Amino acid sequence: MVIPDWNAERTKLQTRFSTGNITVATRKELERYLVVLANTMQFQGMPDTAQKLQHERDTGAFDVIIRHLLMIRLGEELHAKSHKISVLALVVAVAAAVFAAGAVLFAGLQWWADVQKSHAAVLPASAASGASQTLSPLQPLSGSSIKSKSPSPSKQFVPYIAATNSTPVPSTVSTKR
Repeated sequence: MVIPDWNAERTKLQTRFSTGNITVATRKELERYLVVLANTMQFQGMPDTAQKLQHERDTGAFDVIIRHLLMIRLGEELHAKSHKISVLALVVAVAAAVFAAGAVLFAGLQWWADVQKSHAAVLPASAASGASQTLSPLQPLSGSSIKSKSPSPSKQFVPYIAATNSTPVPSTVSTKR
């Protein structure tokens, strides 16, 4: 394992600060610079000299700036991730809305086809072509060759349900004279 020369790394960091290139550093580079600042010689045990004071001031200033830039980079990365997730969520929501609209449309078309089919069974061609007869959903045409079929439970309409209900249907004709 090779131990890096921290003083040489610190010199590179100072050069990066003096040229202003520190602002375009990546997140990994900023993390590395914090490690460099933590591992450079601290001038411990030496009397206060101008070099030691300058080193401490530079280290404090570099540390604050690098931490601030690191927070900015982390915020940018999180924003990019949240943007991707929100776009994905929007696509899923639009797909769900399109699917729901298609299901409603299909159900409407199915209902319309069922209505057309039930009307074709109730109104034979002779009645639809001009013969004026009053049709009841429970009574087939008199003398008609069409066999009366009860509609399936899913296709029943209100008069048929009322006639087969367990409660008696009120009579429209009065039995009292």
